[in-house]
Amino acid sequence: MEILSASLLAELGRMIRHASRTDHETRYLHRLHCVMLAAKLGSCTAAAEAVGVSARSIERWVLRCRDAPIQDLLDRQHPGRPTALNAEQRAILGVALRGLCDQHLARGEAVRVTRDFVARKFGKCLSLRQCQRLAAELRQINRANGAHAASCAGPQQAARARAG
Repeated sequence: MEILSASLLAELGRMIRHASRTDHETRYLHRLHCVMLAAKLGSCTAAAEAVGVSARSIERWVLRCRDAPIQDLLDRQHPGRPTALNAEQRAILGVALRGLCDQHLARGEAVRVTRDFVARKFGKCLSLRQCQRLAAELRQINRANGAHAASCAGPQQAARARAG
């Protein structure tokens, strides 16, 4: 008896893989399930075919379970590149640039103002791309906090922000 059609089974596999890519807890549970399935089937290859992941990934997860506590299947922290500005400096920059409004300043000018402020206030020279990211992030935070609409009073506030 066929429990699920091949197309439904494929769709379920896609949904599980998507969920395991977007949520840490779901990814952890997916890995546990794959390790358990490999143990039951007696083969990482068979488990990989059943769930649609690489056999090598399941082999790594099985080895991690053997060598360390099961919690080792949780995502590991990756240090990444250190931020150019610490949290306090970002907060200061956010307050200083809150007066910048999309309708009053072109995106390029917001980036230039961000770059000038950081150089003047913190003595750091940021690349154009770093300033674009910071300006975009700060605009998004201001919009989420409702500060965007309140700060759009006019060009006078933008000039005050530039004066820093």
